Amino acid sequence: MAAKKRSSSKKKKRSKPKFATLVLDSKKDGHQLVLKSKQGKLFHYNLEGFIELEFSKSKQKSFKVGILNITGHLVESRIPKNMPKNIHLSLNSPDKTFHTVGPDKNLNLLELELALQYPELGKYKKYLRTGSSDVVSSIIPILVTVTFAYGMTSNNKFTLFGFGFFFEFLPLKKISQIFVWISGSIFLTPHLFCKEVCLDIKVARWPSTTPGQPGRKIMSLTKVMRIIKMVNKILACRDGQCCVHMAPGVPTFPTGAAAIPSAFPLSATQTVLTRYPSGSCITLVFVNNLGGGLQGQATTGGGPGVGLGAFVSVAGLTNDTLANLAAHELVHMLGVANDGINNNDTEPKGIKKHSSTSNNLMEPNTGSFNNNLNLAQCFKMANSPFIKLRSSICIYRPDE
Repeated sequence: MAAKKRSSSKKKKRSKPKFATLVLDSKKDGHQLVLKSKQGKLFHYNLEGFIELEFSKSKQKSFKVGILNITGHLVESRIPKNMPKNIHLSLNSPDKTFHTVGPDKNLNLLELELALQYPELGKYKKYLRTGSSDVVSSIIPILVTVTFAYGMTSNNKFTLFGFGFFFEFLPLKKISQIFVWISGSIFLTPHLFCKEVCLDIKVARWPSTTPGQPGRKIMSLTKVMRIIKMVNKILACRDGQCCVHMAPGVPTFPTGAAAIPSAFPLSATQTVLTRYPSGSCITLVFVNNLGGGLQGQATTGGGPGVGLGAFVSVAGLTNDTLANLAAHELVHMLGVANDGINNNDTEPKGIKKHSSTSNNLMEPNTGSFNNNLNLAQCFKMANSPFIKLRSSICIYRPDE
């Protein structure tokens, strides 16, 4: 008689949380960044945004900082002329060191190189990377190394207090030190949270054939939304690679004096963007013919009043190609591949320059259906000032 198989009494091990997210709410928690002048004067910024921690697989209490995406809003009402009212802090490069959390109430040290940027930096040539017809113009951030004391309690209360020294802080050269205070409860999860980018979409019209009546739209509302859905299949949280969801408002088709012409000279891009400031959103403009032999163009601005946006030329292109073009330009807007001298200036991973890898989205020959992105490109995007945190979970991550 065959022996009966014993049922296993072992319980399945629960998967350990791999990630933790600390959400900064300036209205609730009082996170602050303080700039100190050589004369001892203090300027306070309330902070909002998020920090993501990634835990070691082998040591649960060891982590590295995955994403640091923080916006600061100046508190003082009486401020020196040109003092930036809004600033943005992010990691300049990925944190590759795992930091060990000690017992409760013990503080440990970690060092991070942060990128600090604000629109006023675009006034200074040394902090403005000037683009050409096929290269994005962008602000070069100030880099500052901040040493943080950190601690995490058994109930997941996480605290960071950091300080660093500036070599230069324009326009106020007298600013010498930075202090950062962050404290709050972290959410432990097996997956990352999705990120979101607000889109403000404008669509050009054909020249009017009837006096007093607007020209026809160069593409329908249905087609525009289909293109954005396809862009999200490349980038977003359910199907895409970088956990970045493009969230459009209702696309508009301006008329009258505000209408965007279907045949659009490249030199007019800044005029349109200045006319349609979108605040914390990226402006995405569809035209029939961009001119200059380009199918797409992005500009990340060069100072106060200079527009921020991406342009896509639709003439004779399929939906697949338009989605590839739009995704390529939007990834530029999120800070990826903006440092090249020209379109042919490339590197394999496509982080600072266009990618030389044939299947990468940031290859200079857009519209080629190469939609792949790597983890380093996703990291760069997630640190953009345009990124906001969503409550939904993202499962997919690209391989290196």
